[in-house]
Amino acid sequence: MEINMNMYQHIISGFLLLLISSCNERKEISAFKIDPYISEKEAKVILDEQGYDKIPEEVGTLGNITKLTISEDANLWSVFPPLEDWDRMIDNAPKNKLTPAIAKLKSLEYLGLGVLNLTELPDEFVELKQLDSLNLTLNFLIIANEIDKLKKLKNLSYINITGNRIDTTQILQWQKENPNLEIIYKFNYAE
Repeated sequence: MEINMNMYQHIISGFLLLLISSCNERKEISAFKIDPYISEKEAKVILDEQGYDKIPEEVGTLGNITKLTISEDANLWSVFPPLEDWDRMIDNAPKNKLTPAIAKLKSLEYLGLGVLNLTELPDEFVELKQLDSLNLTLNFLIIANEIDKLKKLKNLSYINITGNRIDTTQILQWQKENPNLEIIYKFNYAE
């Protein structure tokens, strides 16, 4: 009985993946939720669905994707405290760090990191030279501590930093120095 070589390779690959995943308590990158309706250049990583309590280093192995969204869960709605309590919450925030492995995604043009309880960006973040759009909404970042990293992202044309600790004077100066950069930094309500 002759076995097709492709079928043999597929069976061996599947066996090896099963063997590796059974020996490792952490889920492998293949376990990430990557929406099949999104092209191979776009990925969504939903931490809760995959049993992660922090951003895993394996995100750096997602290859040549251009768009990445990492979220805590798949819910589109979240409940937040009143804005007047937000500054107090920042001091008592559950800590989450973005893995330096994110810098391996050299083709990244869009990065969505909203509502991840991030308290700082890794120094390697400046290596995301192709990054055009960045969403850091509702994290616990002190933007004054991160602005030097953000300014090094020369291709950036849009950034949303609403819901972080912000020095408005510093943001307005950054905007003045980069008139083609759209900086969203406060909630705007119709009056």
